[in-house]
Amino acid sequence: MAIYTCFDMIVDCRQGNAPGWRHFARTFVPPLRRLLRHYGGGDDQLFALIERLRTPTASPLQAMQPMTEREFLDTLRPLVLEFTAQPAAGSPPDLAVVQEALAPLTAIERQAAWLESFGYSIPEAARIMRLDPATAEKLRARTEELLRAKLDDWSTGLLARYGRALGAEVEQHPSADPLSYRDVFDVIDGRNTWQHRLHFERTLEESWYEVHRACRIREADDALDKAKPLDHAAAQPILDRLGIAAEKTGLLKRLFAGKR
Repeated sequence: MAIYTCFDMIVDCRQGNAPGWRHFARTFVPPLRRLLRHYGGGDDQLFALIERLRTPTASPLQAMQPMTEREFLDTLRPLVLEFTAQPAAGSPPDLAVVQEALAPLTAIERQAAWLESFGYSIPEAARIMRLDPATAEKLRARTEELLRAKLDDWSTGLLARYGRALGAEVEQHPSADPLSYRDVFDVIDGRNTWQHRLHFERTLEESWYEVHRACRIREADDALDKAKPLDHAAAQPILDRLGIAAEKTGLLKRLFAGKR
Protein backbone atom coordinates (compact mmCIF):
# COMPACT_ATOMS: atom_id res chain seq x y z
CA MET A 1 0.00 0.00 0.00
CA ALA A 2 1.40 3.40 -1.00
CA ILE A 3 2.39 5.80 1.77
CA TYR A 4 0.27 8.95 1.94
CA THR A 5 2.78 11.78 2.18
CA CYS A 6 2.53 15.36 3.39
CA PHE A 7 2.71 16.53 -0.20
CA ASP A 8 -0.12 14.16 -1.19
CA MET A 9 -2.13 15.94 1.49
CA ILE A 10 -1.19 19.38 0.17
CA VAL A 11 -2.26 18.44 -3.37
CA ASP A 12 -5.55 16.96 -2.15
CA CYS A 13 -6.28 19.95 0.09
CA ARG A 14 -5.75 22.53 -2.61
CA GLN A 15 -7.97 20.49 -4.95
CA GLY A 16 -10.67 20.29 -2.26
CA ASN A 17 -10.41 16.52 -1.88
CA ALA A 18 -11.65 15.02 1.38
CA PRO A 19 -8.66 12.67 2.01
CA GLY A 20 -6.34 15.67 2.24
CA TRP A 21 -8.46 17.49 4.81
CA ARG A 22 -8.95 14.30 6.81
CA HIS A 23 -5.18 13.87 6.99
CA PHE A 24 -4.75 17.55 7.83
CA ALA A 25 -7.27 17.34 10.67
CA ARG A 26 -5.73 14.23 12.18
CA THR A 27 -2.06 15.20 11.77
CA PHE A 28 -1.81 18.99 11.85
CA VAL A 29 -4.70 20.25 13.95
CA PRO A 30 -3.05 19.08 17.22
CA PRO A 31 0.30 20.89 16.67
CA LEU A 32 -1.49 23.94 15.27
CA ARG A 33 -3.68 24.07 18.38
CA ARG A 34 -0.54 23.84 20.48
CA LEU A 35 1.12 26.72 18.63
CA LEU A 36 -2.03 28.84 18.60
CA ARG A 37 -2.49 28.40 22.36
CA HIS A 38 1.13 29.37 22.92
CA TYR A 39 0.64 32.59 20.97
CA GLY A 40 -2.66 33.45 22.63
CA GLY A 41 -5.21 31.89 20.27
CA GLY A 42 -7.69 29.04 20.27
CA ASP A 43 -10.12 27.21 18.03
CA ASP A 44 -11.60 30.41 16.58
CA GLN A 45 -8.17 31.23 15.22
CA LEU A 46 -7.66 27.61 14.14
CA PHE A 47 -10.74 27.65 11.93
CA ALA A 48 -9.88 31.10 10.59
CA LEU A 49 -6.50 29.69 9.59
CA ILE A 50 -8.11 26.66 7.96
CA GLU A 51 -10.50 28.87 6.02
CA ARG A 52 -7.52 30.83 4.72
CA LEU A 53 -5.98 27.58 3.54
CA ARG A 54 -9.24 26.67 1.79
CA THR A 55 -9.44 30.00 -0.06
CA PRO A 56 -7.70 29.42 -3.41
CA THR A 57 -6.81 33.07 -4.02
CA ALA A 58 -5.13 33.52 -0.62
CA SER A 59 -3.98 30.04 0.38
CA PRO A 60 -0.25 29.34 0.74
CA LEU A 61 -1.09 25.78 -0.33
CA GLN A 62 -1.19 26.95 -3.94
CA ALA A 63 2.55 27.59 -4.09
CA MET A 64 3.76 24.72 -1.92
CA GLN A 65 6.20 22.19 -3.34
CA PRO A 66 6.97 18.72 -1.88
CA MET A 67 7.89 19.09 1.76
CA THR A 68 8.04 17.24 5.06
CA GLU A 69 5.63 17.61 7.97
CA ARG A 70 8.04 19.85 9.88
CA GLU A 71 8.51 22.09 6.87
CA PHE A 72 4.76 22.32 6.36
CA LEU A 73 4.10 23.32 9.95
CA ASP A 74 6.88 25.91 9.83
CA THR A 75 5.40 27.30 6.61
CA LEU A 76 2.12 27.89 8.47
CA ARG A 77 3.80 29.85 11.28
CA PRO A 78 3.19 33.27 9.66
CA LEU A 79 -0.55 32.47 9.64
CA VAL A 80 -0.39 31.44 13.30
CA LEU A 81 1.14 34.82 14.15
CA GLU A 82 -1.27 36.68 11.88
CA PHE A 83 -4.34 35.16 13.53
CA THR A 84 -2.98 35.73 17.03
CA ALA A 85 -1.82 39.30 16.39
CA GLN A 86 -1.62 41.47 19.52
CA PRO A 87 -1.28 45.21 20.13
CA ALA A 88 2.31 46.40 19.96
CA ALA A 89 4.08 46.43 23.32
CA GLY A 90 5.74 49.75 22.50
CA SER A 91 8.86 50.56 20.52
CA PRO A 92 11.21 47.57 20.39
CA PRO A 93 14.91 48.00 21.13
CA ASP A 94 17.32 48.49 18.25
CA LEU A 95 17.79 45.05 16.72
CA ALA A 96 21.42 45.74 15.86
CA VAL A 97 22.17 46.58 19.50
CA VAL A 98 20.40 43.41 20.70
CA GLN A 99 22.42 41.33 18.27
CA GLU A 100 25.64 43.04 19.32
CA ALA A 101 24.84 42.37 22.97
CA LEU A 102 24.31 38.66 22.31
CA ALA A 103 27.32 38.29 20.01
CA PRO A 104 29.41 36.43 22.66
CA LEU A 105 26.94 33.52 22.65
CA THR A 106 27.66 30.30 20.77
CA ALA A 107 25.30 28.96 18.10
CA ILE A 108 23.48 26.70 20.57
CA GLU A 109 23.30 29.48 23.16
CA ARG A 110 21.92 31.90 20.59
CA GLN A 111 19.07 29.56 19.73
CA ALA A 112 18.22 28.97 23.37
CA ALA A 113 18.36 32.70 24.05
CA TRP A 114 16.33 33.65 20.96
CA LEU A 115 13.55 31.22 21.91
CA GLU A 116 12.66 33.76 24.60
CA SER A 117 11.64 36.09 21.75
CA PHE A 118 9.18 33.34 20.74
CA GLY A 119 7.67 33.59 24.21
CA TYR A 120 9.08 30.33 25.59
CA SER A 121 9.89 29.96 29.26
CA ILE A 122 13.17 28.54 30.51
CA PRO A 123 11.80 24.96 30.90
CA GLU A 124 10.14 25.16 27.48
CA ALA A 125 13.30 26.43 25.79
CA ALA A 126 15.29 23.67 27.50
CA ARG A 127 12.87 21.05 26.15
CA ILE A 128 12.88 22.46 22.62
CA MET A 129 16.68 22.70 22.58
CA ARG A 130 17.07 19.40 24.46
CA LEU A 131 19.18 21.09 27.10
CA ASP A 132 19.46 20.44 30.80
CA PRO A 133 17.00 22.83 32.53
CA ALA A 134 19.71 24.10 34.87
CA THR A 135 21.92 24.93 31.87
CA ALA A 136 19.02 26.75 30.21
CA GLU A 137 18.37 28.73 33.38
CA LYS A 138 22.00 29.86 33.61
CA LEU A 139 21.93 30.83 29.95
CA ARG A 140 18.76 32.91 30.39
CA ALA A 141 20.43 34.76 33.26
CA ARG A 142 23.53 35.37 31.14
CA THR A 143 21.36 36.62 28.26
CA GLU A 144 19.64 39.10 30.58
CA GLU A 145 23.00 40.33 31.83
CA LEU A 146 24.39 40.80 28.32
CA LEU A 147 21.33 42.82 27.31
CA ARG A 148 21.33 44.87 30.50
CA ALA A 149 24.96 45.84 29.95
CA LYS A 150 24.33 47.00 26.37
CA LEU A 151 20.86 48.57 26.34
CA ASP A 152 20.04 51.93 27.88
CA ASP A 153 16.39 50.98 28.39
CA TRP A 154 16.46 47.41 29.70
CA SER A 155 14.08 45.38 31.84
CA THR A 156 13.62 41.68 32.57
CA GLY A 157 11.79 39.78 29.83
CA LEU A 158 12.66 42.29 27.12
CA LEU A 159 13.08 39.64 24.41
CA ALA A 160 9.71 38.07 25.18
CA ARG A 161 7.95 41.44 25.31
CA TYR A 162 9.25 42.62 21.94
CA GLY A 163 9.76 39.21 20.37
CA ARG A 164 7.26 39.52 17.55
CA ALA A 165 8.62 42.86 16.38
CA LEU A 166 12.23 41.69 16.63
CA GLY A 167 11.43 38.46 14.79
CA ALA A 168 9.64 40.30 11.99
CA GLU A 169 12.64 42.60 11.58
CA VAL A 170 15.12 39.72 11.54
CA GLU A 171 13.14 38.05 8.77
CA GLN A 172 13.65 41.13 6.60
CA HIS A 173 17.38 40.38 6.45
CA PRO A 174 17.87 36.89 4.98
CA SER A 175 21.36 35.49 4.73
CA ALA A 176 23.15 35.28 1.40
CA ASP A 177 23.82 31.55 1.81
CA PRO A 178 20.85 30.16 3.76
CA LEU A 179 20.82 26.75 5.40
CA SER A 180 18.37 24.21 4.04
CA TYR A 181 15.71 22.54 6.13
CA ARG A 182 17.74 19.36 5.85
CA ASP A 183 20.76 21.14 7.35
CA VAL A 184 18.74 21.96 10.46
CA PHE A 185 16.96 18.58 10.59
CA ASP A 186 20.29 16.76 10.55
CA VAL A 187 21.42 18.72 13.61
CA ILE A 188 18.13 18.19 15.45
CA ASP A 189 18.05 14.49 14.61
CA GLY A 190 21.73 13.88 15.34
CA ARG A 191 22.64 12.79 11.81
CA ASN A 192 25.25 15.48 11.21
CA THR A 193 28.97 14.96 10.69
CA TRP A 194 31.56 17.04 12.47
CA GLN A 195 32.13 19.11 9.31
CA HIS A 196 28.41 19.70 8.84
CA ARG A 197 27.90 20.72 12.45
CA LEU A 198 30.83 23.13 12.24
CA HIS A 199 29.31 24.70 9.11
CA PHE A 200 25.92 24.92 10.83
CA GLU A 201 27.35 26.59 13.92
CA ARG A 202 29.48 29.06 11.94
CA THR A 203 26.44 30.02 9.87
CA LEU A 204 24.40 30.76 12.99
CA GLU A 205 27.26 32.73 14.49
CA GLU A 206 27.31 34.90 11.35
CA SER A 207 23.57 35.31 10.79
CA TRP A 208 20.75 36.04 13.23
CA TYR A 209 18.34 35.32 10.39
CA GLU A 210 19.58 31.73 10.47
CA VAL A 211 19.30 31.64 14.27
CA HIS A 212 15.67 32.73 13.92
CA ARG A 213 14.99 30.11 11.23
CA ALA A 214 16.59 27.37 13.31
CA CYS A 215 14.35 28.35 16.22
CA ARG A 216 11.28 28.24 13.96
CA ILE A 217 12.18 24.77 12.75
CA ARG A 218 12.87 23.53 16.27
CA GLU A 219 9.50 24.94 17.35
CA ALA A 220 7.74 23.00 14.58
CA ASP A 221 9.67 19.85 15.47
CA ASP A 222 8.67 20.16 19.12
CA ALA A 223 5.00 20.88 18.36
CA LEU A 224 4.69 17.81 16.12
CA ASP A 225 6.48 15.68 18.69
CA LYS A 226 4.37 16.76 21.66
CA ALA A 227 0.94 16.99 19.98
CA LYS A 228 -0.14 13.47 19.08
CA PRO A 229 -2.35 12.85 16.01
CA LEU A 230 -6.12 12.63 16.45
CA ASP A 231 -7.99 9.41 15.89
CA HIS A 232 -10.88 9.37 13.42
CA ALA A 233 -13.52 10.02 16.09
CA ALA A 234 -11.67 13.02 17.55
CA ALA A 235 -11.03 14.49 14.10
CA GLN A 236 -14.62 14.20 12.85
CA PRO A 237 -16.06 17.24 14.73
CA ILE A 238 -13.46 19.36 12.97
CA LEU A 239 -14.30 17.80 9.61
CA ASP A 240 -18.01 18.33 10.29
CA ARG A 241 -17.35 22.07 10.54
CA LEU A 242 -15.60 21.87 7.19
CA GLY A 243 -18.52 20.00 5.63
CA ILE A 244 -16.52 16.80 5.13
CA ALA A 245 -18.38 13.56 5.80
CA ALA A 246 -16.98 10.75 7.88
CA GLU A 247 -14.78 8.31 6.02
CA LYS A 248 -16.62 5.16 5.04
CA THR A 249 -15.18 2.04 6.59
CA GLY A 250 -14.69 -0.91 4.29
CA LEU A 251 -16.22 -4.30 4.99
CA LEU A 252 -12.92 -5.91 6.02
CA LYS A 253 -12.12 -3.05 8.41
CA ARG A 254 -15.56 -3.35 9.99
CA LEU A 255 -15.15 -7.12 10.38
CA PHE A 256 -11.72 -6.76 11.99
CA ALA A 257 -12.98 -3.93 14.23
CA GLY A 258 -15.78 -6.16 15.48
CA LYS A 259 -13.31 -8.88 16.52
CA ARG A 260 -11.22 -6.61 18.78
